[in-house]
Amino acid sequence: METCTALAKQQGGNITLTEDIAAGVKGADFIYTDVWVSMGEAKEKWAERIALLRDYQVNSAMLALTGNPQVKFLHCLPASTTIRPRWANRWLPITACTAAWR
Repeated sequence: METCTALAKQQGGNITLTEDIAAGVKGADFIYTDVWVSMGEAKEKWAERIALLRDYQVNSAMLALTGNPQVKFLHCLPASTTIRPRWANRWLPITACTAAWR
């Protein structure tokens, strides 16, 4: 963490480590997330992992907490187009905040 903090400071940025979602995203230019369960991971793990991470779901409410109307949403690749949560199918394709590889 010390190395990351020092590098961020050199570049004019900062790193915040918090469990407070509102504090963590306030003023953010980008929200980056990863999958909650990995491809090939045992399905028995899914319910537990989803329950643990549900509050950290990136959605329009979380993006609003940034206070930045230009915030961008990023996700690692590869991104599955067939196994996305229902909210992502409705929301992500039509929003200007989603940055995607084309």
